[in-house]
Amino acid sequence: MSAPRRVSNAHVKAAIEATRGNITQAAETLGIASNNLRKRLEGVGMGPAELAQLRGEAQGSVRSLRVSADVFETLRQGKFDLRAKQRRELDEATVLAEFVADGFEGWLAAKLGRAL
Repeated sequence: MSAPRRVSNAHVKAAIEATRGNITQAAETLGIASNNLRKRLEGVGMGPAELAQLRGEAQGSVRSLRVSADVFETLRQGKFDLRAKQRRELDEATVLAEFVADGFEGWLAAKLGRAL
């Protein structure tokens, strides 16, 4: 069994930035295990928020979901109804994020069978 490769913090940061926050690719580039890279990232102050920023994701945003055509159509229609009511530009991801923010606790309480 070979000794783990020693990688400087500067190389860790450069690799994660070059791969736009992709831990698997950065680990392969550095020649270390992805679990080791995750630990190193915590040590150099690069947590989930920094990785999301490198990936171009908005903090707290909802990642793309696959939904059936009828659910997507309902979501699209809801977007138009909300846009007219609120007089602001909306996209499907914003509507879904607002639904999750507003309805998650009620959904979870119903699934658990008790109030939160």
